[in-house]
Amino acid sequence: MDQDRRDAAAWAQEWRIRRKNRRILYIIGGILIAALIAYVISFVTIHSERTTYSSADEMKAALQGRYAGEDDFEDIVIDGDQVILTYYVFSHYDREYAELFGYEYDAEDTVFTDRVVEWDHRHGVIKTEWMGNLIVDKNGNLRREDFRGWVFYKTDIPHAEPIDPETLINPYGEEGAVMTPEEEEAVEEREDSIETDEEAQEEAEATDENDVQP
Repeated sequence: MDQDRRDAAAWAQEWRIRRKNRRILYIIGGILIAALIAYVISFVTIHSERTTYSSADEMKAALQGRYAGEDDFEDIVIDGDQVILTYYVFSHYDREYAELFGYEYDAEDTVFTDRVVEWDHRHGVIKTEWMGNLIVDKNGNLRREDFRGWVFYKTDIPHAEPIDPETLINPYGEEGAVMTPEEEEAVEEREDSIETDEEAQEEAEATDENDVQP
C-alpha cells in the first residue's frame, strides 16, 4: 500500500514536471514565433517601403545631391559624408509672401551641418551624428525619421536665388495683413523644428567637447 502511494506520488510529481516543461516549451515557442513574425514584417516593410543597396559605397554614391522639402523652403544637401540642412527665410524667396507680410531685411537662412556616421545600406538608412536617421524611401527620397515623417525629394534643380528687395512693389508688406490659421501653424512647426535642431546640434557639440577633454 505504501509502495502504491509512493508510486502515485512519484507519477504525480513527474506529471507536474512534464506539464511545467511543456508550458515552458509553449512559451519559448510563442516567443520564437512572435520574433519570426516581427522579423518578417520588418523585412517586408524595409524592402517594400525603402531603397536598399548592395554596399555602403553604392548607397553613398547614389544619394549625393540636393533634396527639396515639399514647399522648397527647406532642403538637404548631401556632399560626401556631409549633410547640410537649410531653412530658407520665406520673405527672401516667396515674392507673394514678401509683398503681403514684408521683406525681412535682417533675417538669414538657418543652416545646420551634420555628418554621416553610417551608410546603412541593408536597411536604407543614413545615420547621422545628431540630425537623426534619414530614411531612403522606395523612390529614393529622404524622410527624417524623428520629424513627423517630413519628406525631402531628390532634385537636380538648385534652390532659387533670393529675391532682390528693390524689385518688390511693397517691401514692407500690407498693413493689417494676417496669416491664415494654416499658415500660422506651418510657421510655428517650422520654428519648433529649427529650435529642436539647434538643441540637438548644441548637445552633440557639447558631447564632442567632453569627449576630447583629458
